[in-house]
Amino acid sequence: PAASVSDATEGKNPEVTYEVERKWRQQDVALVVAKTAEESVDWIFSYCENYGCTPYIYSLDDEPEEGFLIPYTNRGHEAGAYLSYLTQYYDSLHDYTIFVHGREEHWHNDVAGPKTLNQLLNLRMQAVQHFGYVNLRCLRRPGCPSSLRQDIIEQSDIENQNLVDNFDLIWTEIMGTRAGPPPDDIGHNCCGQFAVAKNIIQKRPINDYERFVDWVAKTQWSENYGIGWMMEKLWHIIFQMPANHCADELQCRCDLYGWCGPNPLTEGVVLKPVSS
Repeated sequence: PAASVSDATEGKNPEVTYEVERKWRQQDVALVVAKTAEESVDWIFSYCENYGCTPYIYSLDDEPEEGFLIPYTNRGHEAGAYLSYLTQYYDSLHDYTIFVHGREEHWHNDVAGPKTLNQLLNLRMQAVQHFGYVNLRCLRRPGCPSSLRQDIIEQSDIENQNLVDNFDLIWTEIMGTRAGPPPDDIGHNCCGQFAVAKNIIQKRPINDYERFVDWVAKTQWSENYGIGWMMEKLWHIIFQMPANHCADELQCRCDLYGWCGPNPLTEGVVLKPVSS
């Protein structure tokens, strides 16, 4: 039988305080959202109503906001919410799940401006089906070619250097001993917004996701931000991608969003997007 959620997370079972009405369309898509009280998610309900996805919106506040799902833990920013969804709905996943932040605008959105809505409107599910996992960001910095040893050091990297220094230990705590030794380095497109196919999520047993959320809830290596910072470096590995997974920027935009040219960046060439 699957392992139960640890003592750190028991008693925080999800409370569905709005109706999760599963919408069946040609593409069965869940939209998992981590939000705080000051963030309006009206845009998400509107998007899903118009385009047929099912929203799973988690409140990250210490005093959960009425009307939203409650994660097992709210540590790690979006990480606690994402992992709560994966453990709670593991046996009833949609064909595709898109994980995003609740705020409508973010600096790390790099398609048609800062609004996440623009990314969702342009996202080609054929690419998600083809690759199994895609980060919604195509720009390679920060995070590529190395996320652990970046040549441009951000303040967040300085503040979380202890996580890099102890990465070997943290890797084993999160991924488990069966995952083998940690990779020499990690490279990935930045930030915690991505889409994953059901079959990729379920390549891991639910026990893995329970261990991940347990680590997020209990670890003493860091506080809220640092926990999410570390999980951002592992999402692509969790979802079956190689440790160094840095997409070509132009081909990524073509594959994910249909921005294939011709334009000055493609030097007049029309790129070919992947198909399902």
